[in-house]
Amino acid sequence: MTSSPLTCPICTLIHPPPPPFCSLCIYNSSGYSPFPSFALLHARISLENEKILGFFEKSVISSLPSGVGSIVGKCVRKIHKEISKECSFDISVSLTIRGPYQECGSLTCESKSHVNVLLHPWVLSTSLVDIKETVETGIFCPAGVTEAHVNKRIKLEESGACINRLEPRYVQCHNSRFSPCNMQVEFDKSSNVHSFYAIAVIKNRLSVSLHVCVDDMKAKWIQEVRASQDLEEFESAVKKMADGSQAQKLTTPSGSAFGHLRRMTSIMLKISTLRSQRQTTPRVGKKSGSGSFKV
Repeated sequence: MTSSPLTCPICTLIHPPPPPFCSLCIYNSSGYSPFPSFALLHARISLENEKILGFFEKSVISSLPSGVGSIVGKCVRKIHKEISKECSFDISVSLTIRGPYQECGSLTCESKSHVNVLLHPWVLSTSLVDIKETVETGIFCPAGVTEAHVNKRIKLEESGACINRLEPRYVQCHNSRFSPCNMQVEFDKSSNVHSFYAIAVIKNRLSVSLHVCVDDMKAKWIQEVRASQDLEEFESAVKKMADGSQAQKLTTPSGSAFGHLRRMTSIMLKISTLRSQRQTTPRVGKKSGSGSFKV
């Protein structure tokens, strides 16, 4: 069946399939080897009127790093002007433990430091195949991360993730998940933390996700995060560790990974507060084994 996924409703929670998520993995001849996730946050807001748009510009865009916020602002303004007055915005945080480095999935590449970005910000209400769509996507504010397989000689569907700019990538649907193809990056093996923001835009939908991947699974702050039951506890755990010695271990050339986590958690709390003010109940799911909860 050939169909456009944009004509199908996109839902916040569908079981099955699992909820939207953005994560990391290694993909090669042995198949997918996903990195273990120990926390996953996701929130959605519909920018349906000028009041909410004003809140978004003041509380969300201004809270993002400038390199991310400027792109998000331009995308939202373009959507409102050229496509639709209603824009759906998704924000996600993915915390993972780095798995073993393996051979690259490309038959012509011998690197063992390439990682695939599983960018699945949206969930479709039905399982579709043979989808022919492109999504504008890229990664921003990278730390310990560089481009892989990005040049004009590589086909669009085979290209890795571009850095600090948006480029079109083909889309496939995996178990009702809306996923740009491949999206490889290269990890700096000398770094104990790798982080970046990923942006995806298609028609009137926009997604921003923060990815933080660490090496030390036994770190105390990870245990604090895994014990969090909701956003408030998560923010408290991140703030506590950011003020302690653990923060030094997660400091990168582009800033502290804890700083990025605090930014994103603060934004989600603002969205949760806005929902409460609109007399809607925030969806807070029970913590799963991976430490996941939703707003």
